[in-house]
Amino acid sequence: MLSWSATHGDPEGRQGPCTSSTAFYLVLLPLTQWWVIPVAGIRASGADLLLTAVLGGALVKASTRGFRRRLSPGEWTLVAFGIWVMASASWSLHPDYAAVRGVATLSLALGVVALSRTVASRESAMDAWLWGTALLLAVSLPLAVAASWVPALDGGILYRGGGVEGLPFSRLRGPLAHPNLLGDYLLVSGCILYIRWEEWYGSRRPIAVAMAVGGSGALLLTASSAWLALGSVLALVAWRHTRRPWRTRAGSALSGMVLAAAVLFTASVAWALTQPMAVKVPWGTVSTDGNRWGIWSSAWQAVRTAPFMGVGSSPYLAETFHPYSLWDAHSTYLSVAGQYGLVGLLLLLAGVGRLWWESRRLSPLASQGRGSHGSQPPAGWAPTVGLALLAAAVHGLVISGEDFRHHWALLALLAMRPGGPIGGGRVWKGAVSGEGHTGAPGGKTG
Repeated sequence: MLSWSATHGDPEGRQGPCTSSTAFYLVLLPLTQWWVIPVAGIRASGADLLLTAVLGGALVKASTRGFRRRLSPGEWTLVAFGIWVMASASWSLHPDYAAVRGVATLSLALGVVALSRTVASRESAMDAWLWGTALLLAVSLPLAVAASWVPALDGGILYRGGGVEGLPFSRLRGPLAHPNLLGDYLLVSGCILYIRWEEWYGSRRPIAVAMAVGGSGALLLTASSAWLALGSVLALVAWRHTRRPWRTRAGSALSGMVLAAAVLFTASVAWALTQPMAVKVPWGTVSTDGNRWGIWSSAWQAVRTAPFMGVGSSPYLAETFHPYSLWDAHSTYLSVAGQYGLVGLLLLLAGVGRLWWESRRLSPLASQGRGSHGSQPPAGWAPTVGLALLAAAVHGLVISGEDFRHHWALLALLAMRPGGPIGGGRVWKGAVSGEGHTGAPGGKTG
């Protein structure tokens, strides 16, 4: 049963760990991207309207209760990145597109701030995310099966085309724009399920198992570049298991075999993405165009043109061969560097890195005289969420994901502090001195 009505950490019962607007945003994030709203070349969607509602609700709560938690350095850096993207409209060759892109990026950065303050429990936020994934699979998989038999029922759920040919099935994209995007979302969701597996397997076993099996099958059906990150995640998990002292020899040997297979799988996917290849299979030949090098070489010219400030927001940075003449950079790092220069790339990486550092170093202390809000983070919170960040970072090598809505939602999970909702006090623990500093006005932050 879905429930975010608990009053843990809120003695007056005004607000539970996950406010309704934030919960619905995380639950409906994937499905609402089915509703596309073209704006000056930008693919806005229903998810963006939901984020607008979250921002509006956070602003109302802040105006009534006050801004009692300051923005962390990581959040300030992400907001600065959004402002820099907005500023790029002044030198972009596509000013209308750049202006809308700037507003969208700044909204996503502010959404990280709002989401991290309207949720008092990381567990509730992760559960809302997983319910959204379950809903996505419950809708997409039956429709995909029906569309494979009756093409008229497709409705865009399947993707016919792209750089992979000869597959015995049509690639699954669900409500998202491309199989690569769906694969990325499913992989991040898998990392979150890995974090919450013990809780979900204990209290929602049928749903947890169905989600694990269905999500794995859906990820395979995407036949996407997300497989590159999948291999990296599996390799890291297997490597961590081989180093645990309580592992038996058989268990360690099995983990070692999984590690070797994951490394081989990752190398194979990387080769298929960067080199044309054809593999004979029983039903014919599966081939890939392997055109990433051509796209990256073309996109690199934009970086060389304006290395410091970038060329400004642009719908396409690369020109290459069949099947299309214009492409995005197919790399988050090249895309950001080409459009927003070294300044933009450093702001984005510094913001993400700082949020990661804050998640590891800053922990709640009991508020003196007021009681503590919320709960302690799950054991190993930063390393396990780091698994999802690793998936996004590795996949970002071969896909432009700087505007993926679920990537920014993942950053909001990382920015969350165990504690009360927006307007509630925060107590931060210094990374070096260990001294607590409140986030209330007049206090210090980090």
